[in-house]
Amino acid sequence: MDFVLKLHKYKLEPELEAEPCMALPEHQDLSFITIINQNQVNGLEIKTRDGDWIAFDDASPSSLVVMACDGLQVWSNDRIEACKHRVIMSGSKVRYSCLVICL
Repeated sequence: MDFVLKLHKYKLEPELEAEPCMALPEHQDLSFITIINQNQVNGLEIKTRDGDWIAFDDASPSSLVVMACDGLQVWSNDRIEACKHRVIMSGSKVRYSCLVICL
């Protein structure tokens, strides 16, 4: 199995800081699984089967989010669904995330 490390930096333009803004639209990752660590700046939202969005907030600095991706859904014959997620930003803090992607 191969791994890829990705670093993301999300920064809002000053005129957009007052209102919540879409930093990364809804999507599913194409890999097998994705492991995310955030820098204490909230923004990750995960879509439920009912179509509601759940914010992943107030995690400890050592928390990791493990998400199933398209590869795992195919491998499991649709028994494990790929996680739909997005990033919503507000405020002036820069958001960093570190992703380990298993291919």
